[in-house]
Amino acid sequence: MGSRRGDESASAESPFDKGEQLAFKEYDERVKLDDYMLGVTVALCAFLAKTNPYGPLGANPKTVLLVSLSVIALAAVCGFSRRRNMIRFLGAISQEMAPDAKQASSSYEAESQRYLRKAECKERQRNVLLALGLFLYVGARVWESYAHQGWIPVP
Repeated sequence: MGSRRGDESASAESPFDKGEQLAFKEYDERVKLDDYMLGVTVALCAFLAKTNPYGPLGANPKTVLLVSLSVIALAAVCGFSRRRNMIRFLGAISQEMAPDAKQASSSYEAESQRYLRKAECKERQRNVLLALGLFLYVGARVWESYAHQGWIPVP
């Protein structure tokens, strides 16, 4: 009986409540990571805008540095868009869970899933653009280094 009583008190807190808690924790951690990534991306844009040398456009390292800055700025735009879609997702979920929304629950569920898919797409785009921007930046710096040593001809 003693073990049974322990089981009853454990079942008083339903697994659905724990599932909701885990889902909220996952959402909270995603928001923290998105905020961090967005902050780093914007700080990287500011750093590159301040430290990049600028010159005439053409087939040269300075142009590639400008392109890398533009690509990283696009990654920041994707980060903001992801945040907006995550906020809309949360709004759709809250409307879906409202007590007066029983009959329209399927439309809210479809809307929330649409915003979640958009947010995940923007996350992938942000990550790809960040990787591309950093690859371009490193490539331009290497090109610039070897161009000054005479290994790569500079037009």
